[in-house]
Amino acid sequence: MKKDASKKALSSETHQFRQNFDRHLLENPNFFGTLAEGKGLDLPLPVFPLKADTSYEELTCVGYHPHNQTLHATIRVKQNTGYSGSYCSGGSVEFVRFFVDWDNSGVWTDEGLASVVVHDPAFDEDLYYSVEVGIQPKRRSCCDKTPVLPKVRAILSWNRVPTAGDENFIPVWGNWRETHIQIAPRTGWICWLDDFLLKKEVKLSLDDLKLLEPIAPSIALKPLAQTSFFDLKKQYAELVEENRFGYPTVSKLLSSKYDFTKGQQEIGALNLNLGAILGFIESEKFNTGYEELTCVGLDIDRSRLHGTIRIKRENGYSGDLCSTGSKEYVAFYMDFGAGWQHVGTTDIDVHDINGARVGLTYDVSVPVNLDPYRQPWCTMGKAKVRAILSWNTPPPIDPNYVAPWGDWEECSVEIKPLPKGYISGKTQPFLGTVGGMDINDINQLTGLATTTSAASLSGAFECAFDGTIRISGKIINPGTSALQYRLVITEPASAPRIMLDTQTVRRYGSLVDLDLVPDVNGWMPYYDDVIDDLLGNFYPGQHGLHTIRLEITDGSTTIFPAAASVFRVDKVGADVDIVITNGTGDCGDFFVGGVIEGTYRFTDEHVGGLSIYLTPGTTYDVEIDGNPVSSLSYQLGTLPANGKSGTWRIITTVGLTRPCGYNVWIAGTERVIVSSVQVGRGYYVPKGFCLK
Repeated sequence: MKKDASKKALSSETHQFRQNFDRHLLENPNFFGTLAEGKGLDLPLPVFPLKADTSYEELTCVGYHPHNQTLHATIRVKQNTGYSGSYCSGGSVEFVRFFVDWDNSGVWTDEGLASVVVHDPAFDEDLYYSVEVGIQPKRRSCCDKTPVLPKVRAILSWNRVPTAGDENFIPVWGNWRETHIQIAPRTGWICWLDDFLLKKEVKLSLDDLKLLEPIAPSIALKPLAQTSFFDLKKQYAELVEENRFGYPTVSKLLSSKYDFTKGQQEIGALNLNLGAILGFIESEKFNTGYEELTCVGLDIDRSRLHGTIRIKRENGYSGDLCSTGSKEYVAFYMDFGAGWQHVGTTDIDVHDINGARVGLTYDVSVPVNLDPYRQPWCTMGKAKVRAILSWNTPPPIDPNYVAPWGDWEECSVEIKPLPKGYISGKTQPFLGTVGGMDINDINQLTGLATTTSAASLSGAFECAFDGTIRISGKIINPGTSALQYRLVITEPASAPRIMLDTQTVRRYGSLVDLDLVPDVNGWMPYYDDVIDDLLGNFYPGQHGLHTIRLEITDGSTTIFPAAASVFRVDKVGADVDIVITNGTGDCGDFFVGGVIEGTYRFTDEHVGGLSIYLTPGTTYDVEIDGNPVSSLSYQLGTLPANGKSGTWRIITTVGLTRPCGYNVWIAGTERVIVSSVQVGRGYYVPKGFCLK
């Protein structure tokens, strides 16, 4: 990663197939030959076989932060084009789905989907992006028990969401990586009580222990102890060299803040070769025999730099999980064109874990304020990143520091442009999304949303909203003042009102939610590190056009210019029905080779489409309104704006259509985004009959 390879020459044919990716999959879901055989599917033949191609993007690293309980992945974007345009003309999405095998048995749990919007860069350098998902560990153990070291699989897929629950999903463009991670040990009174009962030879299950929690006494647990150097030398024997376990003492001795006499006594008692260790430290060479920094990237949506550390040994980290162990420090620097600037140093605890699988990976990160370096809207910026890894000793503020144990990594990252309409130097609030849709994708006259930006939910076409409306946004150039914000909602035929609902958010790095309680004027404290830039949720109760406005203040009487967006809410359900009209009607008897026919109705203000079909599956033909089709779609122009009613026919065939009891279904979809995550609200109505 220290040097980017030259851009790989790509065939014009491959590039054309990528440009028309969605159309090809619509015409033939197996166009690229990635669908799995053996699932009872009659798959069409592939046209252009292409699987897990990494010419454009590649998943390079996967890591885990035990305290934050977050999985991270680093994506390398390799080309200048092929990402569906610039910021002014669209962009595309890199999706990563994470799976965890909690007991290393081959049984995978889907832990969620992350994504980042990418665009055609105007740079020769490869760009590195980081994405994350939060998880709740399914297994944990006390520090003196068998550690929990599950396997993680991450699947990268360009512009196509990896199928939920399918750990064997094969992307057309993308790849997958696996690693092992370490789950933080369980702590608290349960471990203490379990250990106490074990000594008393009393056996209780974990469920039994949990039942005791309400009546458990207040226990002052001892803090983790530091393993002495004498014990380390004895434990490590020939496993760990002197240059490793003696390094912390000697490095402290070299610091003026350390007791020189005490340090000399420790070195003498340990019988360490001081000259050899000093020579090792002064050699100014990186040593990656125990740990290595493998990837660096930027989460452009959360403005955090990430690094992935790979632990290579079972021992050499100053103690087990019941001790303080040691720390891996990472110092981050950025170069925006005027030289390296230190932007933060962080650390993570590591330990000796006997029996650990080789290659445990950890994630570290620091927040960074990139607003001063963002270019005007449509202009992508870039910066260089250097991260320096140093074991057990905080690195000095020096971008050229060479850690005796550690290394460094460099990469280039994207700096997102400023929002459209931002005035340079101003403190301005901007709405980002409403109901899962970029506000630039919401028609400000009709309030209906159509997906054109990769930042929006995919597949929306002139959609209204309902359910939980998530509002996200950000204050650009917040300065040093303690800013407050409020949300103002205007409902149909109503005056604007200040939202006084308590809003629940979560700040990056926290494991608990934060409740923001508005004051009497609706003001809440603004934090620039809230996950997904969430400002709050609105729960609509009225049908029609709404306006949401974001306002900010610095605590004075001044209210900064407000950002606003309209959106249309659909609270009226569709009118959907299907009726069998020939023969003996609903629940009647028919014969193979005959025709079942009837009427249908699907009307609504925002119809999306309808289809008519039988269950269980069999061979038959469908006609709607005399045409040989089984579905109608508003987007394709075969449905009027408010839906329609008409006739249908099911044509059965002797020898192909099986005699059975059936349901004929009408399935209708409203063009409504539900609770900010689902495009389309579905309705299903069956009528039964018997085919003899």
